[in-house]
Amino acid sequence: MNIIQVDGNIQGSGKSSIIGALSLYLREKGKKVSYYKPFSSSASEDPDPPFISSTLLGVSGPIHPVTPPDGPITAELEQTIKANIDKSAASADTLFIEGPDIDSANGVLGQTLHGITGGKRILVNRWGKNSQDNLSYNPSSQEAIIINGYPLHRSNMVSSQITHATDNSTPIISAIPEDRFMLSVEIQQILDHLDGTWFDEPENTRQLVQKFLIGGNIMDSGPNYFCRHNNQAVITRAERPDIHMACFKGDTKCVIMTGGGKPTEYVQIEARNLDIPLIMVESNTMNTAQSLEGLAGKSVCHNVEKIRHFKNLIQGHLDMQKLDSILL
Repeated sequence: MNIIQVDGNIQGSGKSSIIGALSLYLREKGKKVSYYKPFSSSASEDPDPPFISSTLLGVSGPIHPVTPPDGPITAELEQTIKANIDKSAASADTLFIEGPDIDSANGVLGQTLHGITGGKRILVNRWGKNSQDNLSYNPSSQEAIIINGYPLHRSNMVSSQITHATDNSTPIISAIPEDRFMLSVEIQQILDHLDGTWFDEPENTRQLVQKFLIGGNIMDSGPNYFCRHNNQAVITRAERPDIHMACFKGDTKCVIMTGGGKPTEYVQIEARNLDIPLIMVESNTMNTAQSLEGLAGKSVCHNVEKIRHFKNLIQGHLDMQKLDSILL
């Protein structure tokens, strides 16, 4: 049994994405994988266990985390953790344990948890201006450190950080850059954020949107303008069938129809034929576009398509030979 504890330097470091992607990677190699998250401030409401255990790994009845203790882990809690580890690992080749963030009030639990599990330890280090400080965080207890989410224009800085850390025996296995697809949002999130309504409720509300285009008085032809990007949503008035039909020719995941109007009948028919959802809102186009500014911060990893994409990022950017020595 291979037990791997994955910690993060800060909240949102990418632990769940890393675990999900590595789980898919190992399953492709014929390995049986399991997942356990002992602690979470949201406890039974945490979306990670049902997504990773049930959706990704097909395990029924995932074990929900408990609220982190205010003090040290008690003997009773330690026994519960050990029992849950035994249950999770019963039929698995590899068990991923999601640990706390080292910068949180519960960060000290990560080291204690490692003492209980006795497994290997990976630190996911979210890139930031002060991320260099975290690269030297107790390196002797880490089998690997993965730098995640660095801006592409900081590539030289990241390379320098990796070289410096490697010279000091910190086990970094390279870095993953920021990726727009991982910041995409589901069309259901767009609807909820705008407090809109479906014209016809779609079967798949989990399609991902990377870009928003405003349909207005553009100088380019409609197909040229709307066929430049993949995974787009278009914001335009409900009374603009010319824009609607043009954007249907591109990779449009949904159309946000503003102004409280109703699309023409032939637009309705074409949208149904192409399975393009229509989101209806009362606000005008510019106000709707402005209200979407805060949506990117609500992007989450709980989408199978995102995790598959992230697996490809891992395989394309990390030292897989070193990673395999830990995982296999």
